[in-house]
Amino acid sequence: AGEKLCVGHSDFLYDRMYSHIIEAEEFVDITSLDSPNNMGVRPYTDYHQFGRMLRNAILYLDKTGKPITIKILFSSLPNLWGVSNFYPSRFLKDLLKLEQANMTGQLKIYAGTYRYETSSWNHGKVIAIDGKKVLTGGTNYYPFDYLEEDPVFDVNIMVSNSPAIAAHTYAARLWRPACDWYWEGTGASHVELAWINNNKNINSDSTYKNCPPVFNGIYDGYDNLYPGKTADGAMVIQAARLGDLALDEENNAIEDGKMTSDLAMLAMMESATRTIYFSQQDMLPVILDGSAAAAGANGGFSCSKIPGSACSGMTKTTFDDTWRIIGGIAKAINRDLTVSIMVSAPCALAALPGEPSPNQLKCPRNGGKGGGFDYWGDVLQAHNGKWPDARDRDGKHAHITKSESPLGAHRSYGYGWTLYEIADWIYAYYAINKQFRPRNDNGRVMNKAEVLDYICTKVNIAHVRLTAEEETYKRGKHNGGQIGNHAKIVMVDNEAFYIGSDNAYGAGLAEFGLIVDDASKTVEFKMQYWDTLWTEAKGINNSGLVSGCGASECHSKEDSKCPWKEDFLKTKNWTF
Repeated sequence: AGEKLCVGHSDFLYDRMYSHIIEAEEFVDITSLDSPNNMGVRPYTDYHQFGRMLRNAILYLDKTGKPITIKILFSSLPNLWGVSNFYPSRFLKDLLKLEQANMTGQLKIYAGTYRYETSSWNHGKVIAIDGKKVLTGGTNYYPFDYLEEDPVFDVNIMVSNSPAIAAHTYAARLWRPACDWYWEGTGASHVELAWINNNKNINSDSTYKNCPPVFNGIYDGYDNLYPGKTADGAMVIQAARLGDLALDEENNAIEDGKMTSDLAMLAMMESATRTIYFSQQDMLPVILDGSAAAAGANGGFSCSKIPGSACSGMTKTTFDDTWRIIGGIAKAINRDLTVSIMVSAPCALAALPGEPSPNQLKCPRNGGKGGGFDYWGDVLQAHNGKWPDARDRDGKHAHITKSESPLGAHRSYGYGWTLYEIADWIYAYYAINKQFRPRNDNGRVMNKAEVLDYICTKVNIAHVRLTAEEETYKRGKHNGGQIGNHAKIVMVDNEAFYIGSDNAYGAGLAEFGLIVDDASKTVEFKMQYWDTLWTEAKGINNSGLVSGCGASECHSKEDSKCPWKEDFLKTKNWTF
């Protein structure tokens, strides 16, 4: 029997997913970061609304009598509450409750997972149906984050035709580790597969060699990734990335999809001629702490005089991928574009009791924003007050060297970085990479004061707010949690936008997203999504901005409201 669901402020999320899944007649592919309420990880069966939605949808499909294949893949995250792995067999047992379900035996149901060491796993969120429609975006199956108090902001998209084929293709690629069983028993990697046999027994073992079926609309295995149009004629292009899943393909990882969506975003930014809009969880990366930091979180420029110190808390991948996008922003405003950035409030965590986070950001658990992490100040101190030399790779296209690719020739939400520090990173990019600094009308490279003013007039930075008057949630007379933004949007020139699971900051995971290359759809999306949130994010009289004037163009430095510059001049002695 199906299960009842309590409705609330965001029940349309799982209602839309349910309505989408039950349209299936042949094939369903579901991928996401985590299972509903971490089913299959935690040893209990309370999976709340998202889990009940999924169970009810499967039981509905079973009653249709159609031989539908359902494949569900979730990630095994490292060190999740001391219980890291996702176990597909436990997940199927707890989800379906076969002894109660009285299923007909028509469905073929598979669950799987993979993690490569502690560096890469799936983050893409896909529900693809029959090669006809796909629902994708940023939403995870977290009831406490989306359906209760202090809900996070997010956005998804439903599209038809060839983008759905692309989503099935992406899902098929994620199943390769389970099908081929590579990595099993290798270090911290985890690969596992479970399936239901005649709806009576759940099987899971490392000798299973019959790979689950692939949607039959994928004609050439993994090679047909061409763009296509939706039913109403909008051009939509797949922009996924495989992370370390691409490392097995003849040492040609970039061409095989390791960071395709990153390069797609960068290409959009490079093609822009007027404006770029970011709506992101954060622009700067996760900071690791404890044993995770000690294991190799020393990416980026040295910020300590102790060799090998994990002072940055960033891995090589998270720094490099973030630095690439920051560089894209710096180069865009150098071309006289205006860039607008809307992110989570710093330390956007639920206002729960507990000690501040143990990493460099020290996020409080009382609804406050924290003090950020002056990474570049530490870099300067480690280099005796001088900026480090630019890296050779930073002068290459997309920061890719020839040795990496021929291209080189040419739950918290706001992690704790302050909005000021987003602007700091852009300034630091100019400080280290002089060749990309903006120039005056007379062709002279701008000095420090001019660069500060230039960033102030060309970059709008704010975080999401409840309303223009209210920047955070409230609980009676007290602060609630800071407001989180889980969207992953890049939009250029009101002509095209990316939507999916890939963040602007580096993470190194597998991701799925789409680029809608259609001006009318982009204008519609901007009006319905961006303009609504940005109007509130700017605050009353632009009080929510730390840089910029809140519009697509500041006519002069006097137009811009720039608390970042005031703070910079007061607290930092950074020169060129």
